[in-house]
Amino acid sequence: MERLIDIHCHIIPGVDDGVATLEEALALIKSEEEGGTVAFIATPHFIDRGDYRRLSDVAERVQDLSQEVAKVGLKSKIYPGGEIYPTMAIFEALDAGRSLTLAGKGKHMLVDLPMGSLPNDFDSILYEIQVRGIVPILAHPERCAYFQDDPNRLVPYLERNISCQVNARSLSGRYGTRANTVALEILKRHWAHFLSSDCHKARREPVLGVAKASLKGVLDSEYLEILTRASAEAVIRGDVLPKLPKAVQSVQKQGWLSRVLRK
Repeated sequence: MERLIDIHCHIIPGVDDGVATLEEALALIKSEEEGGTVAFIATPHFIDRGDYRRLSDVAERVQDLSQEVAKVGLKSKIYPGGEIYPTMAIFEALDAGRSLTLAGKGKHMLVDLPMGSLPNDFDSILYEIQVRGIVPILAHPERCAYFQDDPNRLVPYLERNISCQVNARSLSGRYGTRANTVALEILKRHWAHFLSSDCHKARREPVLGVAKASLKGVLDSEYLEILTRASAEAVIRGDVLPKLPKAVQSVQKQGWLSRVLRK
């Protein structure tokens, strides 16, 4: 039986564009459990200052959801977190004592990436996060046009001990050919620490479990365990992320279309 851990999932009811109701949240959790997921980090969107005020009680909301999960006989553990859009509001919230890190351990932060270009102060924001002893985890770079245009742009961030997370549904083509192609390149180069669902709604099939099954034979079993369990366990402990296997080769600087055509 798989034992997967999902560090990016919008399962707190009625707080963002994720599940709207408790019933939807329980349906999502049940579906993912059937695919082997045993724990989730709830990651509601924190975009502007209003979100920081409105979602100051994420830990309490997670506790309430956990109680409902147990009532219906589900086994999953749920931890608090957030998907944090890179603005200076992050530091105002941290200075005010708000917990914005994954599992509330103060060690890892899931940083939301825009679909287009990066903010002008993106690098300085990541630097300030790191100065505070927090490891940034870039959410779904395969969906960001800046990295789609050249996946090698991830390398300087990885060299700064910044991590990244790939969306499971990018592998199914849910977000288009470009996202699918870049997601596979990131994973084949062993650049990501995490494969996560980024689920917003319950699906007919377990998103994370199906994605892991699709990668068997494409990625070695050791790296698959890092992507779906070992790295997440380190986050929950507030520990150092596991060392990634060395990349086989660097990605050539070519447009996404030429990469697709040569396959």
